[in-house]
Amino acid sequence: MDEAWVFTDMPETIRTTYRQRTRWYRSYWIYALWEVSNLRPLPTAWRIYAMAMSALNPVALLWMCVGAPIMGKPFPWQGALYWLGLTYIIGSRYAIRRPQVSWGSRMATWMIGTPFLLLLQYGVIRPAMWHAALTARRTGWVTRGPGVEESALSMVA
Repeated sequence: MDEAWVFTDMPETIRTTYRQRTRWYRSYWIYALWEVSNLRPLPTAWRIYAMAMSALNPVALLWMCVGAPIMGKPFPWQGALYWLGLTYIIGSRYAIRRPQVSWGSRMATWMIGTPFLLLLQYGVIRPAMWHAALTARRTGWVTRGPGVEESALSMVA
């Protein structure tokens, strides 16, 4: 259906953003394991590639910001600019596809906000992703308030 609409409440604090992303990424990790074991080879290869890049990304960032300077190497500006450039490219969808926002506002948000997106990615979202990977076996919805375990949810259904 081309006319579907989805609404979600956006978190208002860093803490609630972290909790939301942890909840979402738990589902991501659980479903990713299912995908790897049940999909055809090409989609499986893409999922494994995405997981490998997720694992290598913090290592590369740590090397770029800590390892290289400690070893007396210059800061790898090419890598930093590469990440920033990719973030601008990926974020360009925001600048193009926001029907209720003026063109000037979209462009200003995209140009100014994109570097802050990198800070959000590496300061909140990626740590939530790894926290979710380590706690993916938890099935309760404890990030939404009082814990409601899966067994309690099955009684409702």
